[in-house]
Amino acid sequence: MKKLTTTLLAGAAVALVIATLVAVSPPARAAANTYTPHGGPGITLGGELTFTVEEANFRFTCQQFDLTGILLGPGDSRPFGTPTTTWDQIATSGCSSPQGGDVTVNPIGAWAFTITGPEIGSVSPAAITDASMFVGTSGCSFNVAGDITGTFDDSPWVSFRDL
Repeated sequence: MKKLTTTLLAGAAVALVIATLVAVSPPARAAANTYTPHGGPGITLGGELTFTVEEANFRFTCQQFDLTGILLGPGDSRPFGTPTTTWDQIATSGCSSPQGGDVTVNPIGAWAFTITGPEIGSVSPAAITDASMFVGTSGCSFNVAGDITGTFDDSPWVSFRDL
């Protein structure tokens, strides 16, 4: 069995939906480089998720990828890039790859979420940070870790999309 270690989660095509609404707004009289999350305290993202590991030219999709955790300091202003959510319960199912059939995905540790820049309309640049997982398929297994960048839309039908 070939084992690889890579340090980057890249090209993640993300289509997640927030079950608990989290609105993000610039605080009144705040510096231009801050944001304020509202909602929680519990928060869940869930849905189908496709990952691409660029170094290995390997892609896999999980029909269900659920992240559950807490909103940190709802109503508290914070600088862009400061985590607003930690997800310590991560569950996957129905993972497969066109290159290797069924895929085992075991998330490692707690992941975080942050807004990384100013909101335009209802959309902000964002990242899932500290993402780490074991991925296994027939004849190959590897660990992958890093950040997933995208955009966060806090309109009524909230989602996180790949850039």
